[in-house]
Amino acid sequence: MFCRFIILLNVLIVIYGYLIESPDFESDWLRITAQSSGSEIKVSHGLGTAPVLVDVLVKAIDGPNEGFIFKAIGHGERDDDNTLDKYGGVIYIYNDVSVFVMTPAGNNGNRGGAAIYTGSSPYWHGPNTQMSFSADIKVKCWTAASLPPPCVQITDIYMSAGSPNVDDTYKEIQHNQTEYPSIVKVRVQITNGKESGWYSDAQGSSAYNYITMGAWYVTGGLKFAYNNETIRIWTSSYPAPNGIIFARNDGWGNIKSVYGVSTAGYVEVNAWCNLKTSHEEVLQFGPGIINESMQFNFPNIYSAFEAFHITMMVRAVDGPNKGYLFDGIGGAMPNRYNIGQPCSYGGLVYARNKTCVRIWRPDYATGGAICISENMGHGTNSQASQSGELLFKVYTPPTFKKAPEYEPAPLVCSHFTIHGNDVGYNEKPIAALYNISTLLSCDYSCRQYNACVLYSYKNDTCYIYNTTDNALLYSYENSQVWGLKTRIYNGMLDEL
Repeated sequence: MFCRFIILLNVLIVIYGYLIESPDFESDWLRITAQSSGSEIKVSHGLGTAPVLVDVLVKAIDGPNEGFIFKAIGHGERDDDNTLDKYGGVIYIYNDVSVFVMTPAGNNGNRGGAAIYTGSSPYWHGPNTQMSFSADIKVKCWTAASLPPPCVQITDIYMSAGSPNVDDTYKEIQHNQTEYPSIVKVRVQITNGKESGWYSDAQGSSAYNYITMGAWYVTGGLKFAYNNETIRIWTSSYPAPNGIIFARNDGWGNIKSVYGVSTAGYVEVNAWCNLKTSHEEVLQFGPGIINESMQFNFPNIYSAFEAFHITMMVRAVDGPNKGYLFDGIGGAMPNRYNIGQPCSYGGLVYARNKTCVRIWRPDYATGGAICISENMGHGTNSQASQSGELLFKVYTPPTFKKAPEYEPAPLVCSHFTIHGNDVGYNEKPIAALYNISTLLSCDYSCRQYNACVLYSYKNDTCYIYNTTDNALLYSYENSQVWGLKTRIYNGMLDEL
């Protein structure tokens, strides 16, 4: 046994920024089931005005990703007529009364659409494969009064899908900020069709792309990306009437007809800058990445995890949109039948629980994690890329309290054995956490365990103990053993 003296220099870094308030409306978890009469839910938000920010969470209730939360998107990328390919996802639109959430429900064709589908080999690459017809959804809505003032706000941008004019189907807008905005939301208020007056949120990539379209097989939607200078917006330029800005027809929810297609609307851009984050991660992905990981862990510091607003964006590392950030998609939609260019299907599917993020990417020559088809914006800045970077950010709500006097208190001595097993001095940890990148993350993790008072950290592994007697504590050779002065548990600050 020997004693090790450890000196830790504490540096307090304060990030000045805005906090995201709790949503003005938050629903319970509600069950939705594809291919059934329960394939759509209208959730009344009672706000009296259309929310500015809407987040629809989709939680797996079974399968290998049980408990993981996927995202919903604002457009039905495909209908039910391609009987060769499975597909999945949840879509939504909203107005001043409600949020309308839908899953696939076949009308006159393929009934293989599910609420959650992560794709399968050889078309998708990921940590597992899941297809589930039922899932739980939660709706969150924020009004403008509960959000920081936007640093970018642009309204009344008219766009018309199927127009022969490039300006009607592609916009590039200077946002006049010196850095990337924290959050950018692009949406369209539909002006024609069955959903006139409703809002549809734009997404990043095309999930599904036909080379030819007809009355019963249309796609398009509204896509966007942004960097530190501009915001790019695309909609379908496929000739009218089959170019669309929004669709939920022929296979989404309980509608059983070709109706549910819109071609035009007024686009609105809202962006918020300098939002305060409590955690960030970057994950590189793509077929050229050596030892590519399709998931990563993050510190278990979020006791009330659903109170946090979380974004995951894909940064392009090549192509005409290099450096731009694209939103992901909610479900896999492979396309082997009607091959569009330069990609027939795409988007990055991701899901997360309290400690882990998992991703699924296209893994076939016709797919792209970033997919902007030639039928969008008359081909302006069209792109297909299987590689990129996932940017994961957790935004801090005002209710999150962090110990202001964080100061790990080192123990003077720790017992160890070179063989890794000291029977005489072995108090088993109450938890072992892996892929912990820093000592600070290990400390955060300890703070989330009500019984934790000591922890050791070495080689990305954090062991958590509930003993206060360091003479009983066993730790690995050359690891550091720490105690807590303060701990946050369930949002409360405890003195130890």
